[in-house]
Amino acid sequence: MTTFASETFSSDTSYARLRGLIIDAHLLPNTYHLESTLSEKLGLTPDAIHFAATRLESDGLVKTGTCGGFWIAPLPIAQVLAVFKQVSMLEARAAGIAAAAGPGPIALSALYDAVWTMEDALYRGDAMRWAGADHRFHRSLVQASNTAPLIASALPLSEPVHRARMVALTLCPPPFESAQKNAELINAIRRGDPTEAHDLHLTHWKTTAIKTTQLLTDHGLDRIAA
Repeated sequence: MTTFASETFSSDTSYARLRGLIIDAHLLPNTYHLESTLSEKLGLTPDAIHFAATRLESDGLVKTGTCGGFWIAPLPIAQVLAVFKQVSMLEARAAGIAAAAGPGPIALSALYDAVWTMEDALYRGDAMRWAGADHRFHRSLVQASNTAPLIASALPLSEPVHRARMVALTLCPPPFESAQKNAELINAIRRGDPTEAHDLHLTHWKTTAIKTTQLLTDHGLDRIAA
């Protein structure tokens, strides 16, 4: 019983850690990794790494290869655009709802804190901190709508979007205009202007989608390496 529980824990831990490394773009698309190397680097057993890779393959995040290793899956542009479109529509709707209803002080504080952190991270040149704050802003925006069905639809989509944006961050600096656009959105929400809040956010998302997918295409991260 104890041995089985320990093995399960080790496998789950390996899965969570490897998944996190992929989603946060520490393991980039189209890169090949030996299970033995990752085992040593992460301090996990080779069997746990192997089982984790098998689970990640079913998630579509890796492709197991020969010689005891696996490839990190690319980010197909069609899939990225589809997810960005879904998220942009849901978040724009959330922004409009929040503006119409008037968010409470806690919701506003979460949005402002995320923007402040983004600006501070830019000043300090901390791309990872910027990315974390940007991710938090989008989740806080959805939650500010206080609409359970919308929240349930939008939040699960935040992971693939986060991965695409994290990969993009490895290719170029964080966009300075994002924090400014987010601040403009908060102002529209505070003024109680649902149309402006909706349109501002939708336009910002479209610009982000174009820039992100262009970077992925230019660097060949949207397709399986030859």
